[in-house]
Amino acid sequence: MKNKIISIFSILLLSLINASAQKTLSLDFCKESALKNYPVIKQRALIEESKNYQISNASKAYLPQLGINAQASYQSDVTRLPLDNLPFKVQSLDKDQYKITADFNQVIFDGGNTSLQKEIHKAQAAIDQEKIELELYKVKERVTQLYFSILILNENQKQLDITKSDLENNLKRIQAQKDNGLTFQSNIDQIKSEILKIKQRNAEIKASQRAYLQMLSLFMGMEINETNKFEQPVKPVNTNQINRPELKIFEKQGELVLTQNRMSLTKSLPKANLFAQGGYGKPGLNMLKNEFEWFYIAGVRINWTFSNLYTFGKERKINQINRDIISNQSETFLLNTNMNLKQQENEIQKLEELIQTDNELLSLRINIKKTSEIRLQNGIIGASDYINDLNQEEISRQNKFVHETQLLMALYQYQLISGN
Repeated sequence: MKNKIISIFSILLLSLINASAQKTLSLDFCKESALKNYPVIKQRALIEESKNYQISNASKAYLPQLGINAQASYQSDVTRLPLDNLPFKVQSLDKDQYKITADFNQVIFDGGNTSLQKEIHKAQAAIDQEKIELELYKVKERVTQLYFSILILNENQKQLDITKSDLENNLKRIQAQKDNGLTFQSNIDQIKSEILKIKQRNAEIKASQRAYLQMLSLFMGMEINETNKFEQPVKPVNTNQINRPELKIFEKQGELVLTQNRMSLTKSLPKANLFAQGGYGKPGLNMLKNEFEWFYIAGVRINWTFSNLYTFGKERKINQINRDIISNQSETFLLNTNMNLKQQENEIQKLEELIQTDNELLSLRINIKKTSEIRLQNGIIGASDYINDLNQEEISRQNKFVHETQLLMALYQYQLISGN
């Protein structure tokens, strides 16, 4: 009973392993897996965390600022009253003086500096996030290329197997004819030679498949091999709208420059804050009282630095230049992207026309091969003529599939170029 249970468990385990190994993959699944596995994706959370810390630190500018100071000093001279004929004696200060204070400062108005600091941190974080999207966009582009390359190689291998099967079937017939003295050994040798060529081409395709599968495995972070099946992607619906991450980067950079421009203005505005100081020292606030005592002082302080006005105009011009540069970069990118889209549209139209011709050509090549096969079996033509017609049919099949796959790839490439 125990052995029976172990056997059943082993069969189920092997079934699960085989099912996993033969998992069918889609283009969307491959792209999603690659994006999740790509190391740069971890920076998203780090950028967001850093932004929150920076905003939190900026907000603390409106919290009360407290400080404790202590001072002990000795000076070479002190203030004295030049009155020697008074009926009373005025005690002069000691040359050693001591003071410990607690200082309080509360910002009332900082010209909007704190608020703009927060906006700058948010804008910079948004730019960094869009740069990550740009990196991920390149990953999707690379995975798409690998996926379609694997599809083409798989189909080439499938067509080679079909051609090899046709050759082996006809080899048996020709061998029977040879045994009956109805054909020559050269026909058999030619077919065998062609079968060996197909085996060589198959080996080359398998080597390329392994290389592409290994690269895709690295991107996805999982084992992908020859047992996995790859779905033929559905035809995407494309639009002319451009939604590339580069455009979002330009947009966020422009917003950052606008915020920096407003920041230039805040430097020229007055600042106001409450302050208070309490302490204990010798002397206190009464400079004529040469003994330790408590003291305090409180008030409102307004600070207006006019030196920032000297550079305000130049800073605004620099910010305007930066905005113009960003705008020019955006226009250049849009122009190049639209040119790439037009080029891709022409490529799509060309492939659609080629596929129409492929269908007609393949139909003709199938008929020619069938006729050639009958003529070979009847001894009317030699093996070389049949092999030539068989190869032409194979080439037509491969061209048709390659053009269909290239059309799909061109449509997905159009989607990538537009950023949708």
